[in-house]
Amino acid sequence: MEKIKIRTILGILIVVLLMASYAKIMTYRNGVAYEDSIAVQLIDKKEMESDSDIPSVNNSSRETGQLGSHVVFAELGSVSWCPNCPKATEKMSELFSTGTPSSFYYVTLVYDLNTIASKRGRQLSDVYIPMLYLDGGYTVVDETNSYASAIDTLSNRETNHLNMDLSSQWGDDTTIEIRVSITNEGSASYFGHLRVQVTEINSRWNNYDGDPFHYALLDYALDKYIRIPAGDTYVETTTWKGSDSHGGQTYGDITQDNIMIIGTVSDWFPHLQNNPWTEPRPYRFLAQYVDETQASLPQ
Repeated sequence: MEKIKIRTILGILIVVLLMASYAKIMTYRNGVAYEDSIAVQLIDKKEMESDSDIPSVNNSSRETGQLGSHVVFAELGSVSWCPNCPKATEKMSELFSTGTPSSFYYVTLVYDLNTIASKRGRQLSDVYIPMLYLDGGYTVVDETNSYASAIDTLSNRETNHLNMDLSSQWGDDTTIEIRVSITNEGSASYFGHLRVQVTEINSRWNNYDGDPFHYALLDYALDKYIRIPAGDTYVETTTWKGSDSHGGQTYGDITQDNIMIIGTVSDWFPHLQNNPWTEPRPYRFLAQYVDETQASLPQ
């Protein structure tokens, strides 16, 4: 009995520590401390490696949504020197442009050229690229020929009952005013993680073949935890300016017709997930499952 109690206590402590460390990672950006001394070595599927000095990377009550009604959010991990990444870029672009599957949005995380994207990659423990993370890590997909079926499967999964509206207005000097509204249509309070991604549709960064990445993450306009009582609506407006510093880079040359804003809200509770490889060791990460996704083109 004593051994069982000890193991139970240790298990609880581990979960608490993991949750605490995850929250620290997720809120660290708000301190505007973008410098990071951690160097991560990425390996692509042809065993090509990055240089070692390249930084990279309530359990509230759950209710069943309508089948096929969930908009899936995808994050594609990539780097500019990876020979296999163009194939993944082309596949995601093809799926998105043809509307098959019809209900998803995606961002490309260019780890070696954007420190903010590389931080997200480290949160996902992504060291093999390209890799596709769906709904915050609910599913991780290694092979490009499985992208469509994985997205289609997740469009039918159960999520919390939320309704998000997202709008964006283009202003002077590369400013974008973003308004997000989230209604909790469930019967219990919702505690979640809100992210609003600013993406460049045809990226300034090129892949291994010399072609631009698509929907490349520039920065998060919002990255915070929120609480929404049952039946209430959370509303926030923020202004994002391209010419400001974003992880040490400025984007004063962005154009209105080349920007998409993507908003996601995830249940706060972290789930211990596995990446699809075990050598030289398992790469686990804490995932917060996305409940709602919307996108906006600045008007």
